[in-house]
This record gives sequence, structure tokens and C-alpha cells, in this order.
Amino acid sequence: MNSSSTTQAVFFALGSSFCFAMSSVVFAQFSKQISSAWMNTVKASVCWIALGFVLIFRIWSPVTNTSLLGLFLSGALGLGLGDIFLLGAFARIGASRTLLVFGFQPLIMAIVGASLFAQPLQSIQAFALFFFLVCLGLLSFERYRQEGHWEFVGLAFALVGVLLDTLGIILTRFSFDDSPLLDSLQANFYRTTGALLVFAFFTMIKPFGLLKNFRALKNQDRALVILASLFGTFLSLALYLRALKTGHLATISGIVLTGPLYAAALECLLQKKWPSWYLVVSFVCLICGMGLVLFQSF
Repeated sequence: MNSSSTTQAVFFALGSSFCFAMSSVVFAQFSKQISSAWMNTVKASVCWIALGFVLIFRIWSPVTNTSLLGLFLSGALGLGLGDIFLLGAFARIGASRTLLVFGFQPLIMAIVGASLFAQPLQSIQAFALFFFLVCLGLLSFERYRQEGHWEFVGLAFALVGVLLDTLGIILTRFSFDDSPLLDSLQANFYRTTGALLVFAFFTMIKPFGLLKNFRALKNQDRALVILASLFGTFLSLALYLRALKTGHLATISGIVLTGPLYAAALECLLQKKWPSWYLVVSFVCLICGMGLVLFQSF
């Protein structure tokens, strides 16, 4: 991998992190107000329509059946099931704290990259687990101090979301390797289709009023939901897949962890208050853990 492609992957990952983190605050608001399944379906639908419109004017790249299956499964697991848990965590503990839990992902990706893609793994990265556990403990203790109970469900949702998202990333990377000419936007279209199939299945079991709830929103809230979906799903995933296609797995997932900082800043701005000490110390632990995971990655 040359330095030019590495630099591009870093900038793509930074852009993806910023778009998703800022949109996550909106996702958290409407997941709590309506439901995580509803918000997930809306953002996936908006992304799918936007991708379909863009791809009309592009030549579709050749893709193997194996890659196609991998992308559908990636979307179903990562964008479908994974995001249901992720947005469920947003509604319970907020966007910034949920994104902090993604601190586990670089450690997982480092192990996966070393075992499946022959990417170097440093033994010192194992110590990162300590900082990640401290981070989770602080987030749970903060909720205990505020509300008198430990927040295990929200953190569990976030962890399950991270694991499913990681599995989706692995399947996507295998699909890119199996079809080298595959365009990232086209891959994203297949993934989003897989996610929408999951949501269609769930709505048949338990309808969540997709159109009914959307019509009930004020015009400004409708616009906010659509814009957040475009930036947080369509643009964010397009940038992330471009980074994922050529970048180092642990490094890319580590860069995406700048997201909690953006989300926390926006939450504090909207709530007009400074971040809690628990959040600040959790973020420091995240940085320490991330530094160990990314140690000598370049």
C-alpha cells in the first residue's frame, strides 16, 4: 500500500467519522422520540434512494456472486441488525457515549486484520483492553450517579451493535478483495438493500408506522431527518467504504473513533452545558486504548 492511498484513506475515514457523528445526535433524538427501528428504516431508505439516483448515471462494475452475497449479508448484519442495536443504545445513553463504546472495534479489527489479511499486530495492543474496560465502567457509573441504576442494557446494545458492525466490515472487505473493480457506491447500494430487507421482515412482524410517523413530524423535523440520513448514512458510508477498500483495517476503525468528540461537542452545544468529568475521563481512556491499538500501524 503506497503513502498516497494511505493518506487518502485517512481523509476519507475522518470525513466519514465527522458526518456520522454529527448525524448521530439527530438519530438519537428521533430513536428516543419514535423508535430505533423507525429511524433505521428511514435513514436506510433515504440512503438507498440517493444511491440509486447516483448509480443511474454510472457504469456498474462487475461483481462476483460471492461478493454480492457478502455485501447483502454485510448490509443485513451491519446496517440492519447492527444499527437497530446501535440506535437503541443512542436512545438510552446518547450518541457520544455510544460512539465511545466503538473503542472496542479497533482492537477487534486489529486481530481480524492480522489473522485474515496479514496486517501487522503489535503485542502491546493487548493492553488496550484495560483502557476500554475502564471506559465502559465509567460510562455505566455515570448513569448510576445520575439515575440510581447501572446502565448495562444501553452498553450491551452498543457492544452488540459494534460486533455486528465489525462482522459487516469483514464481509465487505472480503467482497472488495473478491471483486477488485467493485465501486464503493455500488457496494453500498447492495449493503443498503440487504439492510432494507431486514427492516421489511421486521415490519411484517411488528409494524412501526414508517409513513404514519413521518407524516406526523413537523416540516422542519422531516427535513432534519432527511438531511441527517443523507450525511450520516449516504455520505458517511460512501467515504467509509472508500477508506475501507484501501486502508489498514485497525487504522481506519481507529480514526473513526474521533466521532465521540464531534458528537459530544454538538450535544454540549445543544444542551448548553459542559461535558461531565466521566465523559472526559472516558474519552482520555479511549485515546489511550486507541493509541495502543494503532501503535506502529503505519
